[in-house]
Amino acid sequence: IALRPSTIRNYERIIRLQIKPLLGPVRLVDLNLARIERFYSELLIKENGPRTVRHTHSVLHRALERAVRYDLIAKNPAKGAILPKYTPPEMKVLDESQVNRFLMSARGSHYEALYHLAIITGMRQGELYGLTWDDLHWHTGELNVLRQAVSVSGGGWAFAELKTRYGTRTIKLGEGTLRMLQMHKERQTLQIAMAGKRWKDNNLIFPSAVGTPLNKSNMRKDFNRVLEEAGLPHIRFHDLR
Repeated sequence: IALRPSTIRNYERIIRLQIKPLLGPVRLVDLNLARIERFYSELLIKENGPRTVRHTHSVLHRALERAVRYDLIAKNPAKGAILPKYTPPEMKVLDESQVNRFLMSARGSHYEALYHLAIITGMRQGELYGLTWDDLHWHTGELNVLRQAVSVSGGGWAFAELKTRYGTRTIKLGEGTLRMLQMHKERQTLQIAMAGKRWKDNNLIFPSAVGTPLNKSNMRKDFNRVLEEAGLPHIRFHDLR
């Protein structure tokens, strides 16, 4: 099964930070359910949250299933392990008045059109970063969501398929959103001229200052600034959906 670059990075991090330090010295044939459950308890003692433990279990279980497949062990010792309960944090949602305050505060921001489209369409951050001008049909007002931009190990980025086949979709945009995107495109023309030879033409609707996908850290700083100036509670970009 082909894994996404972001998934591979997460697996590598979990193996390096969680599994190897505590289970690395243990021989495969010596692993049993009791030892694995003790490993999860040790992770909790080291102030890892339930979510981290459950992710670690998922990676370990998958690796041990592969060991069973290749007859390295008779059965998966992680099967049936008791895992800590995880309750996802409650999503914070802005009401209509707060959304208006947010958009007012975002006026003039380099990311104004990005915020507007996120709120209007409910698109995910990676989907927004993956949009190209070819995906937008001005005469019909239709926006095709076909891919997402993902960062890759060692830096850089790549386009990837959406998580599910239902993720590929067409969104009908209103006149106000189209006008904002038209102004955004005009500003981008100036941005391209300023970048000169440094510009990397990926035809992205929301590129960085040199044409590559936006840096999430830079966007997050501006996003938090807009929230603060609007007097709004701290939320995740994902909560705009």
